[in-house]
Amino acid sequence: MVMKKHIVALFLVCVVAQMVFAQIPSTYYASANNKKGEALREALHTCIASHKTLNYDALEQYYIPTDFRPDSTLWDVYSTCEFYYKDAGGTQNDFCQHWNKEHTVCQSWFGSGAMESDLFQVLPTDARVNNLRSNWPYGETASRNDNISRGANALGHLGNSSLDGYTGVGTVYEPDDRYKGDIARIYFYMATCYINKALNGSNGSTMFTFSGGKTGLTDYSVALLMKWHRNDPVSVKEINRNDSVYKQQGNRNPFVDFPELAEYIWGNKTATTLDLENILTAYSKDYVPLDTEGGSDDVDYAKYGVNWFANGEKIGTDSVFKNHKITTLPETPVSCSSHSNTFVGWSGAAIAGTAQTRPSDLFTTAAESPAISANTNLYAVFAHVEQGQGVGAVTATASFTSNDGYKASQVVSSATAGKVTITFNQGGASNPTKYFTTGNAIRCYAHSSFTLTGATITRVEFVHGSTDNTNPITANTGTLKDDVWTGSTNSLTFTIGDDSKFRSFSAIKVTYDDNTTVFTYSDYITSCDGSSMEVQHVQKQQPAAQKVLIDGKLYILIGEKIFTITGQQIK
Repeated sequence: MVMKKHIVALFLVCVVAQMVFAQIPSTYYASANNKKGEALREALHTCIASHKTLNYDALEQYYIPTDFRPDSTLWDVYSTCEFYYKDAGGTQNDFCQHWNKEHTVCQSWFGSGAMESDLFQVLPTDARVNNLRSNWPYGETASRNDNISRGANALGHLGNSSLDGYTGVGTVYEPDDRYKGDIARIYFYMATCYINKALNGSNGSTMFTFSGGKTGLTDYSVALLMKWHRNDPVSVKEINRNDSVYKQQGNRNPFVDFPELAEYIWGNKTATTLDLENILTAYSKDYVPLDTEGGSDDVDYAKYGVNWFANGEKIGTDSVFKNHKITTLPETPVSCSSHSNTFVGWSGAAIAGTAQTRPSDLFTTAAESPAISANTNLYAVFAHVEQGQGVGAVTATASFTSNDGYKASQVVSSATAGKVTITFNQGGASNPTKYFTTGNAIRCYAHSSFTLTGATITRVEFVHGSTDNTNPITANTGTLKDDVWTGSTNSLTFTIGDDSKFRSFSAIKVTYDDNTTVFTYSDYITSCDGSSMEVQHVQKQQPAAQKVLIDGKLYILIGEKIFTITGQQIK
């Protein structure tokens, strides 16, 4: 009767978390049973220490099954950039240019050895964030004005530690919340797999100890990593990656397989003897793998279907990952032959007949598209166009105050005044243009400049903040006197003079010639009289294919996409 209870309990666990146990050999962790505390860590070491040492120079290929999504984009824990396999290597000068290999446990902390190419701890990440993280330890920081935070697609922050009780640690890199648990479990793995190796070189002494020939975690590490481990439970992404690394490297991360093991070694169960069968049959609800948004990796591999309609007919289909934006739009459709309407965007609602009001969800680019959270129909929206003339000279004002949405120390890269775009260029200045609450204005530093484009500009007036200096301001054309510029140009550049100070602007007023053709849209529609429409397809040249063999499985790389030998895109 007792045996039957165990069988029923184990069955229920497999239903809840079958991904966890699917590929774990039945005796893999047997030697860890009936151990506790440090003895348990040593026993786990014997389970996972023996593994294949991979070729560091070939890790990019090993990442194909471990770190690429089904749509062939890279899963990067340091950024939201859209990387493909071909983007590996290259420069580290800016975000979203290239990805490379990041040692989560920095190589300068241990030197060389199997750790250098361990797939569990060497992750593919944005090259620029990797470079800026340098060899700083992980941590939590209140900083939000560092070089990483200013990257539009970068994740994480760099600054002084703000972890309670450990504010004196110094500079740390704080990863994004959804990946903190992932990193914690990597560190638990490293402290266990390489228990006899020193990992505390350089800044590594913040995270690791080494005494009596054994590596351990510092009190700071335990406080930080256990917090992250508990707040960000194991995700389906981690489970799948654990299984994939096991196929290639020959060992597993026990703290992904059984997250509660961390409690037995560093947490609230160090005095409790491990009953492995009890973990299998009474899996803690706190560690059920997540595949939803929120604090997890948002790793649900489910996709939703997107149907594209134009003129009342379906013109295409697509599939999009849960809660992600659309990445590719169909070719721009044309209206029905019996109507002289212009395509103006896509909407989630079919407009019956005509409507005078522009659809509120109208979008024209993939970046503007909504996050897809269900099967979705999207309709091409056309509008009747009336043509007319502009209104002559127009004065528009770009304001730089907190009332206009600017925040303290915010970097300002551009602004808009009517049809004119103002682009700020740091040049040789010590700082980029920023908004400051002191003076309630932006500051343009010496050696920086800003350029106005987009229309024929005839007059510019500067309104300075209450805190300002007297650096000379020069223009590339026209006449500038007493903070008023006059002239006529389509491209106007102002440069802040050669001084150590700055000039501040609370507003820049621009007068420009608006005698251009304008269009008024009305009568929005999504279907016409049922006429069919021809969709033109452009035949693209097929890029050369590259073959990669990993763990006995052949992958074909064609351009940005990754396919299996069956011809299916990578799953």
